[in-house]
Amino acid sequence: MTRTQLLRGLGLARLGVGTLWLAGIATGRPAAGARLPTAGRTAATALAVRDLAQGSWLVVQPGPPAAEAGAVIDVLHGLSMLPLVVLAPRYRKAAAVSAGAATGWALAAAWLLTRPQVSAGRGVTS
Repeated sequence: MTRTQLLRGLGLARLGVGTLWLAGIATGRPAAGARLPTAGRTAATALAVRDLAQGSWLVVQPGPPAAEAGAVIDVLHGLSMLPLVVLAPRYRKAAAVSAGAATGWALAAAWLLTRPQVSAGRGVTS
C-alpha cells in the first residue's frame, strides 16, 4: 500500500470512530459520554465532530499537510486534557480516555508519515 492509501485508511478509521461516538451519545451509551453532565456531553459531541472533520480531511487530501496538522491538533488536545485529569475528578476518566485517543491518532499519523513513499507497483520513491 502507498503512504497515500494508508493515510486515507487512517482518515476512514477516524470517520468511523467519530460516527460511532456520535451514535453512542445520541443513543445514551455511557461509554460515549452520554451520562456526563451537559458540559461534558457537549465537549464529547464537539470532539466526535472534530474526529469527523479530521478524518474527512485525510480522506479528501491524504498527504503530509493534513496528517501533520491533524497530529499537531491531537497533541495539543492531549496536553489540554492533562489539567482535567489532575484537577477535575468528575471528568478524570473521560479526559484520560480522550487524551489517550488523541495521542494514539497523533502517533499513528506520525508513524505513517515516517514510512517511505511507495508508488503503486513501482517500489520506494522517497
